[in-house]
Amino acid sequence: EYAKLDQEIIGITGKSFAYEIDNAKLVPVGNTGYRASDLTEMALLRHELNKQRRHLPIRQLIKRSGRAILALKPCFMMGPMAVAQYLEQGKVNFDMVVMDEASQLRPEEALGAVARGKQLIVVGDPKQLPPTNFFDRLLDGGDDEDDDAPAVITGSESILDICQQLFHPIRTLRWHYRSQHQSLIEFSNHH
Repeated sequence: EYAKLDQEIIGITGKSFAYEIDNAKLVPVGNTGYRASDLTEMALLRHELNKQRRHLPIRQLIKRSGRAILALKPCFMMGPMAVAQYLEQGKVNFDMVVMDEASQLRPEEALGAVARGKQLIVVGDPKQLPPTNFFDRLLDGGDDEDDDAPAVITGSESILDICQQLFHPIRTLRWHYRSQHQSLIEFSNHH
């Protein structure tokens, strides 16, 4: 009975924190005006929500109402290509960028997302296969590595490779969300 009540209290406490955080957020109202082109932030979002068709492209919407969107939803889940496509540089910045499956991500693809954050967390398994460069070799004609490239980039196939060279200590998981018992991840870390 105690365990059941404890779980209930944990759930209620989480909802209480969410309620307090939601009430404390400040969503910028933005510019209101007669013309739709004058609208920004929350005024623009309300205008777009009421439209049935001819919505603004996502990139324009985020450019003109990015602060309001971040206040409403502070976490974005996007791949690096979507970041480059939808978030204009300098218009939306994040406290933290988390890159998962970083062993599959080329450094040049990751840089745009990295530049939009104050802090970076890179997560990945260095034993996974690196991103394929088969098509790059066909297009480049198989040129050797660039002699002018910084040493940290030379031979690095993924953003995880670069981060492993630059940042220490490297940490391994003590538990994993798919593991029901710590011994399952210990085996993976060891081998």
